[in-house]
Amino acid sequence: MLRKITLLNLIALIVVVVATSSAYARGATNDFSNDFVCGAPKNHDNTLKLLKQNLPTELPQHEMVSKGYLNSNGVRVEKTVGTTENFWVVDDGVWTEIEAKLVKINDHAYVFVQTVDRNDNRVLYDAATSSGYISSGDAVSVAREFHNTTSSIYNKDRETFGVDPPTGVDGDTRITILLLDIDSDYADYVSSGEKWWTSGNGIVAGYFYSVDTFSDSSLPEGYHSNERKIIYIDTYPLIEHGVFDFSTGAIIDATPSTNHNDDLNATASIEGASQSYGTLAHEFQHMIHYYHDSDEETWLNEGCAGFAEFINGYGHPSTVASFVADPTNSLVTWNSVLADYGSTYLFTLYLYEQYGGTTAIKNLVADSENGSTSVTNMTNTMGYTTTFKELVINWFIANYYDSDLLDSRYKYTNLDMTDYGTGDSRDGINSVSGASHGSGTVGAIGAEYVDVDYNNKTLLTFTGSSFTPVIVKIKNSNIIGITTDTPVGSQTDLAGFGSSYDSLLLIAGNTSPGSDASYTYSFSDTEAVEDVIEDKNKEFLCYIATASYGIDEKPPFFIKVLRILNNILK
Repeated sequence: MLRKITLLNLIALIVVVVATSSAYARGATNDFSNDFVCGAPKNHDNTLKLLKQNLPTELPQHEMVSKGYLNSNGVRVEKTVGTTENFWVVDDGVWTEIEAKLVKINDHAYVFVQTVDRNDNRVLYDAATSSGYISSGDAVSVAREFHNTTSSIYNKDRETFGVDPPTGVDGDTRITILLLDIDSDYADYVSSGEKWWTSGNGIVAGYFYSVDTFSDSSLPEGYHSNERKIIYIDTYPLIEHGVFDFSTGAIIDATPSTNHNDDLNATASIEGASQSYGTLAHEFQHMIHYYHDSDEETWLNEGCAGFAEFINGYGHPSTVASFVADPTNSLVTWNSVLADYGSTYLFTLYLYEQYGGTTAIKNLVADSENGSTSVTNMTNTMGYTTTFKELVINWFIANYYDSDLLDSRYKYTNLDMTDYGTGDSRDGINSVSGASHGSGTVGAIGAEYVDVDYNNKTLLTFTGSSFTPVIVKIKNSNIIGITTDTPVGSQTDLAGFGSSYDSLLLIAGNTSPGSDASYTYSFSDTEAVEDVIEDKNKEFLCYIATASYGIDEKPPFFIKVLRILNNILK
């Protein structure tokens, strides 16, 4: 019996070593790049550099007076509707100064609208010339949604994530919401005729930039500050698409109208000021998060910002579909792809549902540590002893299983993963078909889902030092059990495979937050290998080598190695 086990281990090892080609590729990623994304991650590295310089965030009174924030008596100068101001804005690293008019003031916000874009086209509607596409009504709607006497973004974000900074550099308590045409690339597609969703990373819908929390005069060359609490929200195409042909990707009319009902694809429901509300909640979260934890890792900050859209009632971000199509995408490495937004949102939603609701999220934002350490600190504060590794394993399972029939940890309450179809037999998280052996590469805190049919597979060998493999047992398409302690580097006896359960799902979960990592797996048949040991007949050797290798041809090198091993173990 000792010889049988030893030979079996060696055979499995050789299968892994000589199998040089991957049995499958990473999950196919659907192109959802017409989604809108946040511009804040582009500025994260700059933020970290500026924080190290300990730049001033307040101005002396004489400078407040010289800049017009205070009068000569030290009293705040109140803004009035109809006045214009200049703002520094950044597009792909290029700074431009634009003019915007103050259209609406309420208790907590100013709403400014850009007057003309970079090509001197009107943005704020001008009745005298009948040009422009953002009306005063749009600005009023944005201001009302941000704060009103009942439910508002201002109240909900503060309740969920914490308070915003009391004042900006200018000493003002109100938040400036600047409506402008952010992404010049979109306008460029008008002349090129290129489909705008082929850009690969979506269209920037808005951003918060921490540079505005410093005094302008203190910034190094190449940076500018508007010296106030400010959020930037896109107007074109977020609020207004213009006349657009979705079948060709062409913008037929590059001059949008003000009725927000000129899109060829559908009704006004996909245009108008309401399309900016989720982005407004998203960017306000960034302002709050920066105030509480200025150097937070991008993935966790963006996860909370995506969650702000949900908690304010604007639904789940459409980027969930991009992650569902490619679950191997790293949770913690920010690559500025749509799947990043989807995965980080789902993870934050999972934390909210499993670890204490909005109190958990507020504790997460308030924690001064970053990334996975902040997550662990939050769960400990909420009274849980779950490690970060255990948490992500449960999250991997929930992304596939999404049911509490076996364990409440494997379930989303506010989202149904089967709503996100990927074209395979089971709608939901994307999975690949497994063979007798295979390999793959998975992002840090990402997972590959491998479907495996029985076919006499009774032993599993899995390798990958960064991985925690999980086995989901399935009988007649129903999940009947989950094993989370599958060993790495040694064999696992798949007891009951073929009888108690007829198929399984192997979750190759990279539970290390460090970097992308690779894994291998191989399946073998116990009884067939024992037959080889008992009967050294060459035909059996050839048969087993072929079956183990998973191909029709007989690999001579593999057969030769088996023969050598048999001679050694006689």
